Amino acid sequence: MLKVDFINVGYGDSVLLRHYNRKGGDLCMLVDTGDCNEANYLESDIRVKSIDYLVSEKVEKIDILVISHLHLDHVGGLLEITEKIPVKELWVNYKLDHEYIGKEIKCSINYTDGAKNLVRSINLYSKSISMLIAKGTLIKEIIWPYVRSFSWNFEMEILCCDSQKLVRQREIIDSLFVEGDVEQKGCSLGELDAFTNNTSIVLNICYNNVRILLGADAYISYWDSRTVPRCDILKLPHHGHRDGINKQLASQMNPRYVVISVSNTRLDDCPSKESVKTLYACANPTCIMCTDAVNMPPFFHGRRHKAISFEIDDAGQISCISQ
Repeated sequence: MLKVDFINVGYGDSVLLRHYNRKGGDLCMLVDTGDCNEANYLESDIRVKSIDYLVSEKVEKIDILVISHLHLDHVGGLLEITEKIPVKELWVNYKLDHEYIGKEIKCSINYTDGAKNLVRSINLYSKSISMLIAKGTLIKEIIWPYVRSFSWNFEMEILCCDSQKLVRQREIIDSLFVEGDVEQKGCSLGELDAFTNNTSIVLNICYNNVRILLGADAYISYWDSRTVPRCDILKLPHHGHRDGINKQLASQMNPRYVVISVSNTRLDDCPSKESVKTLYACANPTCIMCTDAVNMPPFFHGRRHKAISFEIDDAGQISCISQ
C-alpha cells in the first residue's frame, strides 16, 4: 500500500509518502517541509508544522527527503526535521560547495521581501546541510531527469529544469558567500527569486498503475520542452496561482483528484478561481481539494483538516480521506 499525506502547512508544500510492502522494504519519503514562520501556524489551529505532523504519525526515519527548490515555504521546516529525525538521503537541486557548508550570508535592510526570504532560506539550508552531513546523510544533487524504481510496482520519474537555470542559480548563490557589494547581491537575489520556482524538482510517481504528479512550484513554461504526464492525483503547481496551470496542461494531465497546497488567508487570488474553473472545464476531476480551510463557493466551503490523505492499495484502488 502507498499512503500519501498532503500536510496542511498553510501556504507551502509538504507531502509525506509511505510505502508499506508486505515483503519488506518499506519506504518513507517527504517532499518539501513547509514554512518556518511561526505566525503562519498561529493564524489557524488546523495548520501543522511538518515536524509536528511527522511526530504525530510516529515517523522515526525518512529514507528520502526532497527539497524541490529553495523558497522558504518549501525548505523552511528542514532544520527542525534535521534536528529530530534521521534522514538517509536528501535530494536537492543545489548542493553547497564544501567551503560554504554551515556558513551564513549577510542580509541588507534594503533588500526586497523576496530577497530577504531567500537569504533566510539559504542560511537555514546551509545550517541544515552541515547537520545532515555530520549525521551521515547522503546529499544528492538532481541536475538531470531520471527514473528510480523501488519495487516492481513502484517507480518515480524525477524531472528537473533546464541546466542553464541551475547553472545560473549556482552562480548567484555561490557569489553570496564571498565578499562583494551587498546591494549588488540584492539585485542577484531578486533575479533568483524571479526564476527559482522554475528550478523545481517535479516528481511523477507510479504505484500499481496509479500516477501521482507532485508539481512543486513549476510555472506553465516549465513544460514547454517536455512531455506532460497524465496523472490520477495532481498536486497543483504553485499553490493554485494562475501561472501554474492552463487549459492545455489541464487537458494533458487529466487528473482525477487535485490537491492545492495553500492557506485560506491569501489576498492575491490564490487559489485562483480561474485555475479551478479551467481544471473542471478541461479535466473534469472527481474533486479538487485545498489543504487549508479555503472558502470559495461554489468550489470550496472552508473544510478543515490537518492533511488530505490518499491510500492506494495493491490493486490500484484509490481511497481519499482527510484528517
